[in-house]
Amino acid sequence: MRLLKLLSRRQQSKQLVKFQKSSALELLQNSTESISIKGPDLSRRLPYELLTVIFELAARGHHNFPAVAAVVCSHWRAVALAYAPLWSYIWLDHRSPKFKYDLWKGRLGDLDIPRSITIVALVREQTLTEEWQYITETLQVGKRNFEIRSFHLDGDLETFDWSAFRMGVNTYEEVSLHVDDRWSSEELPFCCSPIPFWPRYVYPDSKPVLSISLCSVTLNFRIIDFSQIRILELFETNANSFPYSSQIMPALQTMSHLQTLVVELIEVGKVLTCTYAGYGVIRMESLLHLQVGGSWPINEFLRALFLPNLQSFVIDRALDSPIMALAILSCASPPLRRLCISRSTVNSERLMERLASFPLLSTVYLLDATGPRLADAFSNRRKSNPDFLSSLQILDIYDEYGTFKRLVPIPTSTPDPNPSTEGMVLVKGEDMRQRRREVFDLVMQRATLHRTCDMASPSCDALKEELRKRLKPKKKLFENRLGKRIFR
Repeated sequence: MRLLKLLSRRQQSKQLVKFQKSSALELLQNSTESISIKGPDLSRRLPYELLTVIFELAARGHHNFPAVAAVVCSHWRAVALAYAPLWSYIWLDHRSPKFKYDLWKGRLGDLDIPRSITIVALVREQTLTEEWQYITETLQVGKRNFEIRSFHLDGDLETFDWSAFRMGVNTYEEVSLHVDDRWSSEELPFCCSPIPFWPRYVYPDSKPVLSISLCSVTLNFRIIDFSQIRILELFETNANSFPYSSQIMPALQTMSHLQTLVVELIEVGKVLTCTYAGYGVIRMESLLHLQVGGSWPINEFLRALFLPNLQSFVIDRALDSPIMALAILSCASPPLRRLCISRSTVNSERLMERLASFPLLSTVYLLDATGPRLADAFSNRRKSNPDFLSSLQILDIYDEYGTFKRLVPIPTSTPDPNPSTEGMVLVKGEDMRQRRREVFDLVMQRATLHRTCDMASPSCDALKEELRKRLKPKKKLFENRLGKRIFR
């Protein structure tokens, strides 16, 4: 069993290396069309300066990329080791964090630049080990002799409290805190805050925040400077952590540089009531990507915004009509290119009419967008008007049962003898949830990969249980004052 696990991890590492290398090659081939460089040795023929730029972009997307670059091939390894700034990006989990941190630190050398750190702390037992005590002492406020540019944490409530109090998680240029809050009231550890919030304080000399991504964490709007922020992502908020109008609307009025906005509410059993009428219409020239979801007045929120340059829109689990949301957005005539409607009820004919308001659409995903004859409605519209959405490159439909069908581009495979099932694929359960998240990331053009760990997946629960057993602190045997040998 252990051998199978090792083989599985090795296979995953090979797949990651293959993905990173193929992505880099594809990027280079697309950006160097005027240069006749092709074939598997493309990376060897690139100049050192160009390859280091690609490496740093990849490291921003995933902080563990330096480790990948160092094992792809001898040429990549030589470039990665020679380019010291690459090692300012570090990704730490339960596997030898002290050794890895010291190795990264040695490769970075004396270069005085801010660090970008990702910590995956799945269980409390992980943070109690001697190696993580070393990491804590090295990174905590007052003892580190370097700045932190970006900080990412994937963990549960216990590890969030550990990072907040011991490491002083504060307002850096980029902050990503993704927390698994699946604790019942009976299981909640006494040391944890029932509603985790961030930030708890701000240093007077802190730089303005450029990117905030929170999952199951309450944003403290009162002490944040939003004047320079580019990305604001609030995933899986609940009734307590949801950004009500009195919080988010005054903040949006100051976000003149905001490019990406996500407001996502998980199921709370009722519709949250809040009004956005008293704040006027906020003109957001810079906003390019918008994702909203959950049982709250989404359409009223959209009416309070004027988005003339919106390019990506995702609406998920909305009680309000997504078709009406598109009508509201069309008033500003934005150059909408990517659209995803997920887990919502739509009228097929009306949807096609509304899509015609966005002639630049290139990508449309309908994920469990319940509506009769969506495929037929699109086909009939194309037959009556061949120029209907002529720029469309992808149109994928998933019905409520997980059946997937691609309408654009038209499948070129051998025609199915049963036309009603031609091109259909069934996607269920965890795979469908994973596909939905991947589609959201694609439509929103996120520069970073999705969260490091899928906290809600059964595989993550199994890993957390394994870590609790393996990293459980050993009891020490000692003698008390009465001479009795006891364990602690």
